[in-house]
Amino acid sequence: MHSSLALDPAGNPRISYWANTNTALKYARGMNLLAVPGGAGVPTDTDADGRYDDVNGNGRADFADVVLYFNQMA
Repeated sequence: MHSSLALDPAGNPRISYWANTNTALKYARGMNLLAVPGGAGVPTDTDADGRYDDVNGNGRADFADVVLYFNQMA
């Protein structure tokens, strides 16, 4: 499992894991994100809702994001 530094709702740093993408990464705005192994780049929030729905970093939310996310679950 790969980890990245993110902030909790109070702004405190914490370690977050890719398996908890929706919760962990929605607080990571402005942080340096790590690319998910097998992705084209770093995850992006394509619709600005605070959730990084483009897991593979290719600029769009598509089925490939679901496959990459599923393959990284341990």
